[in-house]
Amino acid sequence: MTTIEFLLSLYSIYLSTSNSIMYFELTFMKDGMWRTKYYHFTNEGLNKAVSTYVEARKRSHNVFFGVCPRDSKNISKFGNEMKATRSNVTESSILWIDSDLKGANVEQVKILQKEKIDELMASRIRPNFIVKSGNGIHAYWKLDEVIDVKTACTFSKRLAVEFSADKAVAEPSRIMRLPGHGLYNRKDPKYPKPVKVVFHDNERIYTLSDFDWLPEFSDEVDIEVEEVQFTDVIIDLSLEQVEKRCKNKKIRSLITMSSEEYERQGNGDNSDSGRDFRVICLLVSSDFDDNEILHVISNYCPWSKFHKDRGNNLKYLARTIMNCNKRVAESREARNASNKKFKQNARITHKGQRIL
Repeated sequence: MTTIEFLLSLYSIYLSTSNSIMYFELTFMKDGMWRTKYYHFTNEGLNKAVSTYVEARKRSHNVFFGVCPRDSKNISKFGNEMKATRSNVTESSILWIDSDLKGANVEQVKILQKEKIDELMASRIRPNFIVKSGNGIHAYWKLDEVIDVKTACTFSKRLAVEFSADKAVAEPSRIMRLPGHGLYNRKDPKYPKPVKVVFHDNERIYTLSDFDWLPEFSDEVDIEVEEVQFTDVIIDLSLEQVEKRCKNKKIRSLITMSSEEYERQGNGDNSDSGRDFRVICLLVSSDFDDNEILHVISNYCPWSKFHKDRGNNLKYLARTIMNCNKRVAESREARNASNKKFKQNARITHKGQRIL
């Protein structure tokens, strides 16, 4: 199935019913640099996106598309087109999941992918599209109407619960890998993996009521985190020590680069608060405590929103740390669940054969 066939079929209901001006988002990544381009969400716009922008870059870039149509572009203060945020998305005509199936080797990943595909194919709500994304499986369901994006995300989370997928993917501005001939997951440039549609059913269209039986999912985070409390303890932590302790070695550049340089890298939400969230999540995942994070933000991040509102800066930072604690805890829980399921379902020999 070609890329344009996938897109025109995936959005057929939307393209035939929507009269509003919407946008299709393409995002490309190479060597950590992101670039985004918007096209009108029409047959002509999608064809132009694929025939020009995708074809010119697919041999060297990771290629992503915005799952939900964008009703506005995300334009930076410097005039650049950037990845959409939640405020740019209001509706959808599809539901989706992303199941990340990382194994210890290629053979393990292949077995996990086959198991997930078999599970999806046997379901009473078999997807319209199943995509091998490299190390995982993406699935999409076409609806018979355009619905508000909050409802689409809620039902996509319920699908994620049903199929043991990543619930965090069910958010309005989500981008996913675009499948098609010549498109690859280039996360590891030495070993690119094809991104391709492995099953499609263009005929079946679902109503929202077809998914009513799915397990309920609360939008509220069910992971409890401790209240953030700053103390008057003296922290002596140099930027070099921060870099050494952090698991992500890009932390120093994320902290020190200018706002203009940060935006040029195409990091999605380029607001000060968005950058705060990214930096603090990296610190939390590397086990920095609340006071150490306060020290880093107050001493090494002059661009931070923390410095913009002196009256509420500690309250803002505490709230951001709590949100990051929840995000990191959810990610760890999802990884643990995936690893547990892998150990339960398949034991692999050195030759990649399952031991029953």
